[in-house]
This record gives sequence, structure tokens and C-alpha cells, in this order.
Amino acid sequence: MFTRGVYVHAFQSIWSVTDPRDGKRVALKKMPNVFQNLVSCKRVFRELKMLCFFKHDNVLSALDILQPPHIDYFEEMYPLKVESERS
Repeated sequence: MFTRGVYVHAFQSIWSVTDPRDGKRVALKKMPNVFQNLVSCKRVFRELKMLCFFKHDNVLSALDILQPPHIDYFEEMYPLKVESERS
């Protein structure tokens, strides 16, 4: 369930959403055109690798990466991250 846009940029947008699986607030990051060219592929692969690797309180890590409904529609990636606390 989309709630609000938190950050919008040319390469990505981040939304604050409620995960329907457990009801927790998470950040959903939309990464469009991930296979547009080799540079985009490398950038997305590097970012996803870091999101899955880092396990630290000060670094957001990936909780899950949503799969497309069908491989023919696999043009975008949607990693889920824990939503950061705001002061």
C-alpha cells in the first residue's frame, strides 16, 4: 500500500509503504530501466550487492527484492528496506 513519496530522482524514487505481509513500515525503492545499458546494469548490481552485504545500525540494508509478475516485464527492480527513523 503506497503512502507517500519520500524521494524522487532521475534514477530512482523511494516510497514509504506498509508491507502487506507483516504490516511494518518499509521504504520501497523503484529502480527503473535497470537493463537499459551496461552502465545502468553495473550501477544497479553494485548498489544491490551493497544493500544485501551491509549489516550495521547506521546503514540501511535490503529486506527483500520484489520479483516481477513475469520475466517479460523485468525492466524495473523494487528493493524493500527498513524505513529510517525521522526526528
